[in-house]
Amino acid sequence: MRAEQSVNDTIFATLLNLPGIIIVQGDIDEPENCLVKAERTKEGTPCRVCGRTIHTPYGHGRALKIRHLSIFGRKTYLVRCPPRYPCLDCEGTPTTTQQFSWHEPRSAPTKAYDESLWL
Repeated sequence: MRAEQSVNDTIFATLLNLPGIIIVQGDIDEPENCLVKAERTKEGTPCRVCGRTIHTPYGHGRALKIRHLSIFGRKTYLVRCPPRYPCLDCEGTPTTTQQFSWHEPRSAPTKAYDESLWL
């Protein structure tokens, strides 16, 4: 069963066309939306203050529900709790939330979904 699940996750990740994530879970909710729980494949993130790469995790940010392009006629949402990292080199030990290249911080949709609205 695990091998079959791995193939399904790979197919799903290919359909999403979003680099740097693995599919943890996929569901269909009550209004028939596709919900995809995803995690990042890479650990660490650049500090928002000094730019150094930080690797020590410090919990997670709030859960985000990010609108993506529809798959098979269903609205698709990515659900993720982005990891946060403290920078021990900066004064005050600021924390930085890990980001994705395909999503603008504080934006509800992915960049691909935003761009599709202009077509």
